Amino acid sequence: CSATVARAIADHFRRDVRPEALAAFPNVDGVVALTHGLGCGIDMQGEGIAVLRRTLAGYAVHPNFASVLFVGLGCETNQIDGVLDAAGPAGKAAKLRSFTIQDSGGTRKTIERGIAMVNEML
Repeated sequence: CSATVARAIADHFRRDVRPEALAAFPNVDGVVALTHGLGCGIDMQGEGIAVLRRTLAGYAVHPNFASVLFVGLGCETNQIDGVLDAAGPAGKAAKLRSFTIQDSGGTRKTIERGIAMVNEML
């Protein structure tokens, strides 16, 4: 449910569309949206959610990512806190920010908030 929003946030920073967005950050390769189609109707205790959480947590602690912004809908089975728990202490110490669409007040406000957060992270 948050994939479209995540892509819109990342697209704001595309060098081929808005080169000025990252002009002050020549050492930043870009902003990417890594989306998936799981999380809402997944078994809360199954292996599927464990694999998904470990995978997402891996991005949070991976050295090739300077920062990570998790965007969720807010009511999905795979809550952001579960991903952070899967990352362990390293995930909690990572340059990680998160928020949900429901807490932000809809798509447009979420995209604006996400762009602002990425700018702060840069």
